[in-house]
Amino acid sequence: MLYLRGETWWTKIHQDGRPFYESTGTKDERKARKILHDRLTRAESGTAGTPESFLRDLRRRREGVQRALHGDGARDLTEAGYRLAHLDRYFRGRRLASIGTRDSEAYARKRQAQGGQ
Repeated sequence: MLYLRGETWWTKIHQDGRPFYESTGTKDERKARKILHDRLTRAESGTAGTPESFLRDLRRRREGVQRALHGDGARDLTEAGYRLAHLDRYFRGRRLASIGTRDSEAYARKRQAQGGQ
């Protein structure tokens, strides 16, 4: 959905049953429609939402990794926290949806070059 708020066009999309409102930052309706199309595409692929929703998702995934490492009995939570701290520093500020195979491989190469420390 596209609507005017003052002189600026805004979008409203739904993802996972929740509405997300974002300013397009433009007064030009044609540009706003292109932005809306992009946001709808992201919503369909599951990558729309607010920065807060991405951080929540990242925290949930991080907690899942901690549970998995602890649950298999091979590692304790202290070690898992130490290992995950490296990931936190390397990927700080990144949206989870933006991290792909190349990013993971670059991280692995960097850690290997550091001797895994």
